[in-house]
Amino acid sequence: MPVARHTIERRISVLSADILNNLQTNLSKCLAVSLTLDESTDIKDMPQPAIFVRYESKNLEMMEELLDLVTLKNTNRGCDIKEALDGVLQKNAVPIGNIVSIATDGAPSMTGTNQGLIGLLKFKS
Repeated sequence: MPVARHTIERRISVLSADILNNLQTNLSKCLAVSLTLDESTDIKDMPQPAIFVRYESKNLEMMEELLDLVTLKNTNRGCDIKEALDGVLQKNAVPIGNIVSIATDGAPSMTGTNQGLIGLLKFKS
C-alpha cells in the first residue's frame, strides 16, 4: 500500500520527538554524564563536531547516544566549538553539573589549554 510523502514525514517527526524526549528524560534522572566530541568536515568543507553522550540508565546500563551533529559557521576554533556545545547542552537539557568527563580527539582546537575547548571549559570550583 503506497503511503503519501507527508505521512512518512509526519511519522518520522513523531518518532524523532519521542526518541529525543526519552533521551532528555533519561539524562535528567542520571547521576553522571560523559561527553565525547569528534570533529569532521562535510563535503562542502564545513567543520561538524559530533557530540556523543554516555550516561547510566534507570536499570544501571551504560547508554551511549549521538546527542547532536552541529555544523559550525566558518571556523573550528575552540570558542566556536564551545559555543556550539553550550547550545546543544542547553537545547537538550543536559544537566551540566552532572558532567564528569569530556573526551576529544587530539586536535589543538579541542585540547588547547588556553584557546582550545578544554581550556575554555575549565570549571570554577
